[in-house]
Amino acid sequence: MSMSIASLIANVPSGLFGYLQEVNGCYSIPILTIIVVGYLTKRVPALAAKVGIISGVVLYSVSQFILKPYYGEENYPHFLHIMAILFVFNVIIMLAIGKLFPREEAYEQSYTKQVDITPWKYTKVIGIVICAIVIFTYLYFQ
Repeated sequence: MSMSIASLIANVPSGLFGYLQEVNGCYSIPILTIIVVGYLTKRVPALAAKVGIISGVVLYSVSQFILKPYYGEENYPHFLHIMAILFVFNVIIMLAIGKLFPREEAYEQSYTKQVDITPWKYTKVIGIVICAIVIFTYLYFQ
């Protein structure tokens, strides 16, 4: 299966990495939309996330695999621009669903004590050491 697909991908203008980045947009932007809206709102229901993921995947797939070949690569926006447009569009869809069908009660995060979240005592020291290593590496290879 991989050998048969490889021959099709070999002639992709942006190469394998560019092609994979373009295809990853099918799921990455809808997931990002759900995470952002979920963190910033308390009354948007689960229905909005379901609609957001489906609309994101469908609209991006139609855009990249139907409209783009129809209009031609040079006449169509870059896939990153399409991702940005669909991100905004999905946020609007999710917020509209939240306005029309809000959760009855606002979501409240509660600590269940199922996991110990005591901070590690060496966090700051190790963080400083890692930052120093990164800065040293940057300066050494500059």
